[in-house]
Formats: sequence, structure tokens, C-alpha cells
Amino acid sequence: MLAKEMQGAVLCIWSLALAFPGHMLAEKFKSTQGFSLDPPVGWTVASKEQRQQIADAAKEYLDKLKQFDLDKVAVVMFDPGNPQNNINVVVSPGRVPIDDANAPEQFGSSLRNGYRQMGFVIEGLNVDRRTFGKHRALFAEYENDYAPAGGGPSKVHQWQAIFPGSGKSYAV
Repeated sequence: MLAKEMQGAVLCIWSLALAFPGHMLAEKFKSTQGFSLDPPVGWTVASKEQRQQIADAAKEYLDKLKQFDLDKVAVVMFDPGNPQNNINVVVSPGRVPIDDANAPEQFGSSLRNGYRQMGFVIEGLNVDRRTFGKHRALFAEYENDYAPAGGGPSKVHQWQAIFPGSGKSYAV
């Protein structure tokens, strides 16, 4: 079940590129799905709850990117000046058992398989457990070459974290 949940999250998440340290934070985004995030100042925040309030330019951008289905992705935050810098959260039913002995290997295998199904091969994959604030997570760092998909950047450095919640999991 862990592999299936993670694979579904991988198919919905295109990339994670965190803002540089030192950015001041904008208003906190609070999801009805049980999490909150502080987006960098000036970033666009798009969620299912906010769909009607998103600026036309953001709607056009999100419509072009089929992986940002706001029915599946809880929130997309991106830098309007460079949308390749973005943070996405997918909420999946079921709590990922991140402390299981083989959880990092399962997460890595899920990532490789998910990207392979999309026609990509990820490079330099490293998966471990990390703590963000008070929250433990499975954390993956890797590179993916989006050039074969056409028009995108070549290699993109990506991070993904899976946080267990109360009866659900959050893929960031």
C-alpha cells in the first residue's frame, strides 16, 4: 500500500524547488485538509478552495500543466517570475509508515517506478528520514531531466518529502 500511495503522489507532483533562505514569508496558507504552509512573498498560491480567486495568468499557467490537477493536488505554490520554482502538496488517504525498516527503499522504488512510467529516469536518488520542525518524514533528493518531455528545463534538482498525518499522508 505504501508503494501505491507514493506512486500516486509521484504522478501528481512535478517538482519541488524550495525558495532560497532569507525570503520573507507571505500570509500563511491554511488547508482544509489539515496542514498549513508559509509561501514566499510574491508567490502565487493555488488550491482547490481558492480556484475561483486565482488570477487569470495563474489559471492559464496551471491549465497548461496537467499534473497540477487541483482536484488531486491540495495546493500549488509557485514563483510567477519563474514557475519552475514551486511547492506542491498532495494529500493521500492512509498513513505512510515512515518508521518501517524498509520505508526508504520502498519510497525510492516508488519514485523510480513512477518516473519510469512517465518516461523519465531519475538520477542520484538519495532517500532518508528527516525531521522538519516537529515532523518526521521520508525525504528524497534527486535530479530529473525534463528535456525529453519537450520545452522544459534540462536537469531539475528535486526534493520530495512524505509526512504521515492522522489517517492520511502529505507528499510535498
